Amino acid sequence: ARLAGLARLRFRFWAATVLSFFGVGLVALGASGGLRGDLGGVLLGLGAAGTWAAYSLVIGILMRRYSPYRISAIVLLAGCVPLFATAFQQLLEQDWTEPNALAWAAVIYGLLFSLVATNILWFTAIDRVGAARSSLYANLQPFLGAVFAVLILSESMSPLQVAGGFAIAAAIILAGRGRPVVMDVD
Repeated sequence: ARLAGLARLRFRFWAATVLSFFGVGLVALGASGGLRGDLGGVLLGLGAAGTWAAYSLVIGILMRRYSPYRISAIVLLAGCVPLFATAFQQLLEQDWTEPNALAWAAVIYGLLFSLVATNILWFTAIDRVGAARSSLYANLQPFLGAVFAVLILSESMSPLQVAGGFAIAAAIILAGRGRPVVMDVD
């Protein structure tokens, strides 16, 4: 947001960003598997983060003119095109009577809650607090993943992971509330 000239980010935001990244690092370090990976995976992760940041910035600009519902509809429809194109043959060969009601319910749940609702929530967050500040909320994902691993998979949570969760929450609080200072792009 700062590099694109879309927002003025104050020192408090930068301090919150460092604290949030530190918290994410603690969550990762506290995982039972520790930190490991190869260069390709690290570069893929950085590329995904970079494209998500650019996507969020563009959404922020579009949110000035359009509702999160309209943007979500367009984004999801555009995303369906390559998926349907690559799955065309399998879609034709699929026996659509084979999946039972539970499978169809899972598809509907995944579509509505895991895709549509989360897009609308993300776009609304970008509209209310800006792309930069909403990214701090996204840093809760690794900690919430660890929490759900405890609740669903009966895994344990290390003290480092708990400390990481507190650091991420503290960063969100430190960043403050309210709308960011947004610069015109028209």
